[in-house]
Amino acid sequence: PDITIKIVDVDNKRIKGENEIGEIWIKAEGVSPGYFGKQKETEEVFNQYLEETGENGFNRTGDLGFFENEKLYIVGREKDIIIVHGKNFSPIEIERTIKKYLPELTLSTVIFSCEESGREHIILVQELDNAENDNFYIRLESGIKSVVSKYYAIRLDNIVFVKKGE
Repeated sequence: PDITIKIVDVDNKRIKGENEIGEIWIKAEGVSPGYFGKQKETEEVFNQYLEETGENGFNRTGDLGFFENEKLYIVGREKDIIIVHGKNFSPIEIERTIKKYLPELTLSTVIFSCEESGREHIILVQELDNAENDNFYIRLESGIKSVVSKYYAIRLDNIVFVKKGE
């Protein structure tokens, strides 16, 4: 059967470019027309349209992914987001951006949030091969904060460095 898959920016209903993370939308025969007895939810998820072309009939999956060399990579769920000042951020996208601009970070990077005192706090945990001197950590922390601030205009509340495997 014919299936069309698009990676879409849900805020403006525009198709994302290669290697850009967005929500996975599908269009295919045999996909449910909606939720029984739930008109509002059906309108939010089913029969969506693309802003550029007006093409409709797409269903939002709630999954996040990207295309690279015509291959689809699924990276998480739309609900796996960090919300800062009413704006949504994908932790995976932030992690990828950090790795892109700080190639010396070859091991795992994880970003998550937790709420404290009514405010969302953003924490980054970076795995490193070996213990380093204080200047190394200061320089690395500064670089990470700079990238996140420049590309996302958000502040990391805490950066934790851990030894590989801990």
